[in-house]
Amino acid sequence: MFDGPLSAVYNRDNRLKVARDEAAARAQEEEEQARAQQAEREFRHQQLLRRAAGPNAEAEAPAPSFGASQAADQLEHINFWKEDELKLKEQHPEVVVSRQAFLRKQAYTRKAAT
Repeated sequence: MFDGPLSAVYNRDNRLKVARDEAAARAQEEEEQARAQQAEREFRHQQLLRRAAGPNAEAEAPAPSFGASQAADQLEHINFWKEDELKLKEQHPEVVVSRQAFLRKQAYTRKAAT
């Protein structure tokens, strides 16, 4: 056999270690694929249940499970445009008219009180 510096690469122990590492990597990959398939099955099952319940039951349908680490009650709607919507609402003509009427009423009650 070759007695140079590369002989350690091809010895029996290193080949066995490589084989074990490759087997472990294959097993981990298969486990990840199985988890992904299970999540896909659960998602499709939830979709079928919602579809079978009808359009009125969508509000009552449970949220799909994302695993034990994330509960459905932790999920909430995030409104990125809340400030912009409030500004637009304040500028709406009906809001402006009602605000002006409120201010006129306040001014009238102040005059009457003095």
